[in-house]
Amino acid sequence: RERLTVRMGSQMCKQRPGCCCCWQEKLQYTKCGSDMLWCANCCPWCVCCRLPVEKRVFLAGLEGAGKSTLLYFFLLGKLFTSGSPTKGFNNEIVTFNRWQSYEFWDPGASEAQRPLWKVYYSKISFDYVIYVIDAEKYATAEPKEKESVLDADRMELHTLLCEEEFHADCRFIVFLNIRGAMNDNLKRKITLEIADQLELHRFEGQVTMTKSVKELEDALHINKDPEADKGFIFA
Repeated sequence: RERLTVRMGSQMCKQRPGCCCCWQEKLQYTKCGSDMLWCANCCPWCVCCRLPVEKRVFLAGLEGAGKSTLLYFFLLGKLFTSGSPTKGFNNEIVTFNRWQSYEFWDPGASEAQRPLWKVYYSKISFDYVIYVIDAEKYATAEPKEKESVLDADRMELHTLLCEEEFHADCRFIVFLNIRGAMNDNLKRKITLEIADQLELHRFEGQVTMTKSVKELEDALHINKDPEADKGFIFA
């Protein structure tokens, strides 16, 4: 990306015309294309221009549940998968609607890595915990296997819900990752069955169930700008 310096009046920031950073005599601009010009304080891809982090989100769930896929859907606006389980962790900042900045932490979730989750939430104050469930695995399981397919998820989720490291205002969200085509009636049925299998009645009022990205965005209190595109805006 090409950087250039111009004087006020000859160029204006196309993202937020008249914003405070555009009233300076000299501005640093980032040219991200032939017809796109951003002042340095508004450029969404420049590290120095990022907004202060407003919320921190911890992504949990078993290996292969779709945590990293969800994270990079928010970040890139499209489905993306590396094809291999996360080693270590992913840490990304996603800015929604140009003014809401969320920091996502996505640690590895193999059986050996899950005990290390506490290292993250004991040192970082999280505002949200999103527990991702592979709902497709549950929906396609044999009837006799459905009672046990969520045993590990129930244990891990209950462990997180009982941890004292999460402050009282931390909100827990269960996100059902439904990859295949499924009608609304079946989605509602699967949602109720999974809530029952996870024994969420024991934590009434503490957990929000979501089965779509739209419901998840609402649970994260991502306030939509009516002039913004649907879904994510910039990362």
